[in-house]
Amino acid sequence: LHGVELLVPENIVFDGVEPGVVAAFEAALERLQKAGAGVSRIIIPAFSEIFDLMARYGPLVTAEAFALHHERLAGADADRMDRRVVMRTRLGSKTTLPDYIAILDARNRLIADTERLVGNRLIAFPTVAHVAPPIGPLEQDDDLFFATNNKTLRNTALGNFLDWCGVSIPCGAGEAGMPVALLLSATARRDEALLGTSLAAEAFIRGDFT
Repeated sequence: LHGVELLVPENIVFDGVEPGVVAAFEAALERLQKAGAGVSRIIIPAFSEIFDLMARYGPLVTAEAFALHHERLAGADADRMDRRVVMRTRLGSKTTLPDYIAILDARNRLIADTERLVGNRLIAFPTVAHVAPPIGPLEQDDDLFFATNNKTLRNTALGNFLDWCGVSIPCGAGEAGMPVALLLSATARRDEALLGTSLAAEAFIRGDFT
């Protein structure tokens, strides 16, 4: 893995992460370094701005999902859908056309800014901030469900917004012995380079080699 340069973001992606997830991620990162990969820890300003945009305008994906499914949500089909999916998707109706255009303009700017910052390096952080949670409490408490769901989607949502490609590779276990994964990402249109490095790095990330 000599010549591979990894960036580990220090903002957003480790907020509220379970200790077991951090431990498994850092152990995998250490194995990658021993295999020759370089690691730098940086702040990626776009990460914070993405969530500022969501707080101001609502999530881009929610607005687009509502635009795609608004007829279903207004009719009998909504009764056949998970009520929580219906609730979340209907929130997209609050995003106005000027808001949507503002999100897209900001997205284009943040993609360009981040591509200049990252260059040809890869980005590494935990795929999910927590291991798989017990289902029972989530079924009984909508507030807990939405809070957990937001946390589950948070880290991967960043790459989605920035048009990144990514590969999630198991890297150990966290709380309750549940699986943890390391997400390797690259900027847009670098899929082949990312896949090649991921194949070379997979055994070290998984811990097959030490």
